[in-house]
Amino acid sequence: MTSYELNRFTMADAQLLAGTIANITEWGDDDELETKVTYPGARITSITVLAGPFLVIETAGAVMTDARTGERLGTRPPEPELRLWFTRVCEVADVRDRFTRGDRVALEHTDDADTRLRPGDEGTVTRYDLGLGQLGVRWDSGSTLSMLLNDGDRVRLVAPAPGAGTGETGKEQGR
Repeated sequence: MTSYELNRFTMADAQLLAGTIANITEWGDDDELETKVTYPGARITSITVLAGPFLVIETAGAVMTDARTGERLGTRPPEPELRLWFTRVCEVADVRDRFTRGDRVALEHTDDADTRLRPGDEGTVTRYDLGLGQLGVRWDSGSTLSMLLNDGDRVRLVAPAPGAGTGETGKEQGR
């Protein structure tokens, strides 16, 4: 787990995070750092520099807790594009490739007119080739249609693979 504050977060750090999946936690909207917000399995899409460095993420939602007691305060809905400003204290943990064997994904879009798959259909990742942008999926419907991510197919992460973020790379997991 890596903790960053603005004066320690560099663009080199950001470049290593772009395009990955990570659990991101930020603290507080004030100097007291009383509230903790965790974005599990967030996809880090880019880094922008406006008034300071922002980490741009896609989230499946967030959990808010009291930073002192750990009491759950509520949840936030998914957001397709959220900018986290690194002036607050943040932790970036369990960084991994965008997809790993065993991840659960849901179809968002495919141009394949011959498939019976529809947006929202779910499946399990069998392999991921970053260079080709090809994602092998065993769909719950029985289909084995691969997604061509560089050619317009889109899926979203529903749940990371069991044991994901343990420091193993996709190659070590037999990707």
